[in-house]
Amino acid sequence: MSTASHLIEWKTNAWKDPAMVSFYSQRMVLNQGTNRLKNRLEVDACLAYATGTEVLDVGIGTGRGSLPLLARGQRVTGVDSSQAMLDECQRLAQEQGLQLHTQISQLDCLPFAAASFDSLISLNVLMHFPHWKQILPEWKRVTRPGGRLIFDVHSLDHYRAALGRPVAEEEMLQSEATTYTLRIAAEDLVAEADRCGLAICALVPYGAFLGGGNRNYLLGELEDKASWARLLSFMATDEALFEFALFVEQEVVARLTTTVTGRFMVVLENRADRKGNQAWLRENRRIETGLRRTPIDLERIAGRLGSSLEALRGRASEYLAASLRSRRLLECLAARLAAQGRLGWSDLLAPPLDAQLAELATKREEDRLASELAQRLPQEPARVAELLEYDGVPLGTGFEYMLVERLLTRALGRFTGVRS
Repeated sequence: MSTASHLIEWKTNAWKDPAMVSFYSQRMVLNQGTNRLKNRLEVDACLAYATGTEVLDVGIGTGRGSLPLLARGQRVTGVDSSQAMLDECQRLAQEQGLQLHTQISQLDCLPFAAASFDSLISLNVLMHFPHWKQILPEWKRVTRPGGRLIFDVHSLDHYRAALGRPVAEEEMLQSEATTYTLRIAAEDLVAEADRCGLAICALVPYGAFLGGGNRNYLLGELEDKASWARLLSFMATDEALFEFALFVEQEVVARLTTTVTGRFMVVLENRADRKGNQAWLRENRRIETGLRRTPIDLERIAGRLGSSLEALRGRASEYLAASLRSRRLLECLAARLAAQGRLGWSDLLAPPLDAQLAELATKREEDRLASELAQRLPQEPARVAELLEYDGVPLGTGFEYMLVERLLTRALGRFTGVRS
């Protein structure tokens, strides 16, 4: 059996165990870290792009993407290779009083007549399988002319940028079955759409704040910091922070290119449009070239924004004024991009907030340097005494004491009001 065949078989059977299904079902509603943001972005994309009355959900799982469509009145048929998963999905639908049709099926051999559905959605499914070029024609077959295919994939463009080198499909297949992730480049997707007679409706980047197996080349060492992980974890409970992150993802990140983030949502229409696809690809390349130095340059992508730059800044200012953690989030990103010579996030800021953010960054840099110096003082007393001397009198010991006191009172809030 070939590597690809073994992988397909393993992935197909992975979710048939009821215990695994129970774990997965709980995970889908787990409000932890950035999981909530990921779910919201993917479900919102399905709601935004799934048109028509009849919708097919391939690899429906627990119905995360479908139940909201049912709730707004669309009819959904869900297929999955796991009966245990379908049973769990039906249970969740019945809890909400929703009628859902489900049946067992493989994702590359669907038991439906041609042109049966207005839209086909599939969340977190295709990313597990290497034979996507065989799957797309089958998904097109069951979709009506003009209908839509909506699914998510990981970005090979981003992966290459993160590694700083080309990556071939064969290399990705060397992963263990449990860790394999399909990654597709925008250019390859356009070529396959042309071959299948599909039109690019949208490729929507998302996941600037998500990990999920992707190393964000823009964030770099910021992703390794416990303070960054802790800040992102507050999205689970801090509504203001969550809404700001959602705003940045949907109003800014979604307008960029597939190199900027580790994931993107694909929206294809069942109609041939080779000329339109190539025009989309040329425009994407043009923007990609311009964003290589400054990936978050709103002036450069102004034509893609859903509202004017002034309106966008106004909304961003409202979010930032209401949330200290949101300002901290933007500050971390701005500091990282500035260090790379890639600053562009400040485009989101109206002048007053821009000044406040700069002041906050300066204070944090002062605290960092002070902490670094405090750590060095006990290790280099002779050097400190030499450097900190006035008129022959060494000041090192007193300086160390006063600095530590400042760190304790101002940075950590200890012994406030007590002065030596």
